[in-house]
Amino acid sequence: MADIHDKCVSGKSSPDGKAVATPNLDSVIVDLPPHSARVLRLVNMGVSAQPPVIKVGHMPSVKTGAATTFRAQPATSNDVVVTYRWSFGDGVTLEGTEVSHAYTKPGTYQVVVTAVGLGGLSTEESFRFPVSGSVSTRFAPAEKRHYQPPK
Repeated sequence: MADIHDKCVSGKSSPDGKAVATPNLDSVIVDLPPHSARVLRLVNMGVSAQPPVIKVGHMPSVKTGAATTFRAQPATSNDVVVTYRWSFGDGVTLEGTEVSHAYTKPGTYQVVVTAVGLGGLSTEESFRFPVSGSVSTRFAPAEKRHYQPPK
């Protein structure tokens, strides 16, 4: 096995007289103190950055007041998504891969999911989502049941 010094382009002396290795263009030398860590970001400059491509799943429609689940995921294993941000068209926004939402009024809503990938690049997917029915707002005390402890 070759020593790291075998890959040196040149040797230099430090102010204290010790030899300092200068790595070639393909080498990286990192000197760390004990019990420390360093994070390196490797970037392939030959490949242009691309926003992620996603797939979105949801029910075709829902009744007013009923919660429904929305899901998003990367379209391929090469698509990396850091965050998903959902906007449901009724003023509600949520974050996550899988979210649940209930609409309080009927109508057709424009749902937008924004996926943010590595490097801050993002993509949006949107779809129209129909909501039907109504939520009763009538107050009927006679129809309300009070808790009865078991006998």
